[in-house]
Amino acid sequence: MPRASSDSRSALPAPARTTGRTKDPAATLIPEAQVNERQVNERQARSEAQALALLPEAELLAFVESACRSLDRPALERTLRAYLLHRAATRRALSAHTESAYLAGLHLYLDWVAASGSSLLDAPRHAGTQYLAALQRPDARQRAARPGRGGYAPATRQKLLAGARALHAALRWAGAVHADPFAELQVASDPTPAIVRHPPYATEVINEVLASLSDPFVRTALLLAAHGGLRAQEALSLEWAALERRDGQVFLLVHGKGDKARRVPASGALRQELESLERQRQRPGYVLPFERYWDASRPLQRAFKARGFEWRGLHALRKSAATRLYQATDDVFRVSAFLGHASDRTTRSYVQVDLNLTAKALEDF
Repeated sequence: MPRASSDSRSALPAPARTTGRTKDPAATLIPEAQVNERQVNERQARSEAQALALLPEAELLAFVESACRSLDRPALERTLRAYLLHRAATRRALSAHTESAYLAGLHLYLDWVAASGSSLLDAPRHAGTQYLAALQRPDARQRAARPGRGGYAPATRQKLLAGARALHAALRWAGAVHADPFAELQVASDPTPAIVRHPPYATEVINEVLASLSDPFVRTALLLAAHGGLRAQEALSLEWAALERRDGQVFLLVHGKGDKARRVPASGALRQELESLERQRQRPGYVLPFERYWDASRPLQRAFKARGFEWRGLHALRKSAATRLYQATDDVFRVSAFLGHASDRTTRSYVQVDLNLTAKALEDF
């Protein structure tokens, strides 16, 4: 790669192409035809949702009421997507991962509505409380019950309830209902701090897993999260055009929540990986070929488990970047800007305190 002068400012040159790729047991590059089919399906679903959002009020109401009476899942999913598109016009757009979580919550809620004999158009006032109670039952998770604790974990319940809440908001938007059975629902949060429940990975763990990976795209995904501190959707939507070399450093122009832009400096390891990374053809213009969260997460999950480490998700890698930067700078405001947080209060929940350093500081008290 040509060396830039100290005052140069240019886009990162195209990486060198390779003639082949070393097979990695953790690699899961999705067949191009499958990716294309998924993209076509997603575009079609979005187009149908946009068309629904543009219907005259009477036609929209008739469509939604019919879907509610028959519990027509594709139609209700389309209604939810249309509402989210409408909401995005005045509020920040949801990430693809969050939208996918809403849709998963929608389908689980429809399972409960069908099983309980409830009605979407005439939902009982306490339907939200009843649904929450169902999620808390020990048998709520058929495949992974939580003996002695009951049902889904508190954080998972929050996500599932968000899908149900969004559906009822969509029904109110369409004029099909007026009441909100979730309006007075109070959900207790998990008393255990998130940094304790899902702590960051140790640097040694990340380095060991990184050394075991031969697939360059999986390595890059790991580094974007663990060194760049990028959210999953930020990494998946990163384009080559957003990479810039300035004063010998490589910066990533990242668009985060609410489409807020920030520049993220690449670490030495991430810079080297990007400079040698070949352009993939599955998603032209994007750095990574992975379109969805699980496309990037699954190969990393297998890699961590293959080395005997617990997999705590991509977000724990982001916390690792936050913790490491805080330990190096002792500046929570700098870490907050690095992560793209609106408030440093959020950042504090990402940083793990080293108790050994605390013990050493207390030694001479």
